[in-house]
Amino acid sequence: TILRATRRLPSKRVVSSFARAGVVGAHRVIVVGVLHTLTTYASFRMLGKLPGAAREAIARLARAPNTTVCVVSTRERALLAELCDGLPVWLAAENGLFVSDRTREPDAPWECTVDAAMLEAGGWLEHVKPIFKY
Repeated sequence: TILRATRRLPSKRVVSSFARAGVVGAHRVIVVGVLHTLTTYASFRMLGKLPGAAREAIARLARAPNTTVCVVSTRERALLAELCDGLPVWLAAENGLFVSDRTREPDAPWECTVDAAMLEAGGWLEHVKPIFKY
């Protein structure tokens, strides 16, 4: 069965941001997970924001020329937005089900990577499994 989403990951925006980087092949995409990369689970439970050193490292990477940073989490959108508040990064919450491009707009809206019917039917899991296998 092939499931088709009416709203897809905004790949045109991602590609156009890469094109604006100037040199083909010189753009870096850095994907980091919140748990066990930016913080431990024990610390995560009590955080309101990322730890200072991790936050500064992500901010520095995001400011680097020709670099896009994406912070990924299994957690809900509101928590990820709170943890990364003010960082100019892409956010991917709930295992990539929702994304938000915060590189230019700090409160950019969340976009669902699958359509509502797929969510209700539970078909979203099959849609995102290939991402985790990659």
